[in-house]
Amino acid sequence: MFETEMDANQNLFFNQDKVQLNHSKVVFKGKNNCLILDEGAILDHSELIFYGDNALVYIKKTYNKHIHTKLSVHTGCTVFIDEGASFNGRLNIMVSEHQSLIVGKDVMFSFESWIRTSDVHAIYNVENGNRINSGKSVFIGEHVWLAQDVKVLKGATIGSGSVVGAGAVVTSTVPNNSIVAGNPSKVIRHNIFWERPSMHNKHPETLPSKQNPVNPFFYKGASNQKEWQENGKNLSNTENPLDKKNLIDQAYSGLKLLCDLPSPAKKWWQWRNTKA
Repeated sequence: MFETEMDANQNLFFNQDKVQLNHSKVVFKGKNNCLILDEGAILDHSELIFYGDNALVYIKKTYNKHIHTKLSVHTGCTVFIDEGASFNGRLNIMVSEHQSLIVGKDVMFSFESWIRTSDVHAIYNVENGNRINSGKSVFIGEHVWLAQDVKVLKGATIGSGSVVGAGAVVTSTVPNNSIVAGNPSKVIRHNIFWERPSMHNKHPETLPSKQNPVNPFFYKGASNQKEWQENGKNLSNTENPLDKKNLIDQAYSGLKLLCDLPSPAKKWWQWRNTKA
C-alpha cells in the first residue's frame, strides 16, 4: 500500500517517509506532479527535479533498492522504470516536450549514460519553416544492458534482451537480442543473450559455453513496437499523473518490447529498376 505526502501545490510523493535520501534531493518546481518510489527505496547521490506541471516519475523496486540518477522531468512528461533495474553509477535522464521514457524489467544501467527525449532547442527548415527536430519518446525493453557512456536520444527504441556497447549513440530502433555499437549505433551481432553475474574474477578458460541454452532472455514473437509507441502517445495526451500511472499499469504490465530490424533503404539503382 502506497502512503502519500502532498504539498501546497498538489505535488504527490508516494512513500516519502519510507524512502531514504542519501546525499539526494527531490524538488518540485511546478504543481500537480507525482513521484512514486517503492517502499524502502534508497536515493543515492541523486537529484529528481520536476520543472513543470502534471508530470509523473514512477520507479518500481530496483535490483538492490538503490537508485542513482540525475533526473529532470518537464510539463506533461512521464518516466516509468519497471522492477529490477540496477544503477551501476549515475544515470542521467532528461524528459521533456510532453514525451515519455518507458523502461521494462531487469534493465542494467552502467556508468554515466544519458537518456533524453528532446534536443531542447528547435531547428527549422529554411525553405518552409517547419521544425525538423521535435521531441520523441524513448522505449527500452526488458533485460537490456546499457554499457558505459551510452547516449539514448529522442525516438530510440531498444528491443528486449539487447546490449548497447560502451559509448554508443542510439537514435533509432535496436532489434531484440542484438548488440549495437558506434555513433550512430549499428547492429554488430544478432541472436545473443546476456546474464548479470560479474566476470571480473573469472578466468576465461573456466567459463563454460551454454550448451543447448534454454533461458528466459531470448525473446521471440511478432514486433509490438507500434503498440508501445501508441501507448506512449496516450500518455502524452493524459494530463493527470495518477491517470498516467493507471495507464502504465494497464498498458505495459507484462508486455515485453519486441522489435524487428528495420528494412534497409533502397539504393538509387534499386529504385531505378522498380516498375511503376
